[in-house]
Amino acid sequence: MYFRLRWNNDVSLDLHGEPSHYIYEYVGDIVVHSECDFGKNCQIVGKFECSYVNSDIALNEGIDFFELFDHSSELMAYYEYIFDMDDGGIKDDINALFNDEIFGLNLLVISRLEILPDFRRNNLGLKVMDFVVNRFGSGAGLVLIKPYPLQFESERLHHDDWYKELKLECLSSDQSCAFRKLKDYYSKIGFVEIPATPFMGRIP
Repeated sequence: MYFRLRWNNDVSLDLHGEPSHYIYEYVGDIVVHSECDFGKNCQIVGKFECSYVNSDIALNEGIDFFELFDHSSELMAYYEYIFDMDDGGIKDDINALFNDEIFGLNLLVISRLEILPDFRRNNLGLKVMDFVVNRFGSGAGLVLIKPYPLQFESERLHHDDWYKELKLECLSSDQSCAFRKLKDYYSKIGFVEIPATPFMGRIP
């Protein structure tokens, strides 16, 4: 079996000067195919979503930092936890956590990773995460994730056919264990817990 990623990225030419012009959103599929079917008869076995926030250019062009991250409630949460409200920079304790090696204010936020049960092996999730960091994280000072086991998300998200295929009901119902296991999993590719936040981060 061969795995590939494919993604969509829509950019409007009419939003220059608007905060959303500086946020690049990617929604993608993880697909599998046989060697002889390269590019054909692909099966979707997973999905991912990420956003690149080009804070440096936005600030250089006079975009208000608060308005930039007000693009979504998810990004606003990162803003409130990661940035110093007084000077607009990365908080000192977070810089120290990463040995003062965070260069620039750009962020890559990986917001979702979903893989079907039959393919949750051989570290496929870690390979996808590492690829996403390397492919989309160029120029980012920090890559951020919020490790949250999907089985504990709101039930309203689990009603379509894709979520039925994920079989989230078969995953652990022990929240403490599930959260710890997921954090340990992502730590294998360099993510570390950011104290006093629900996030983990790494340098690209």
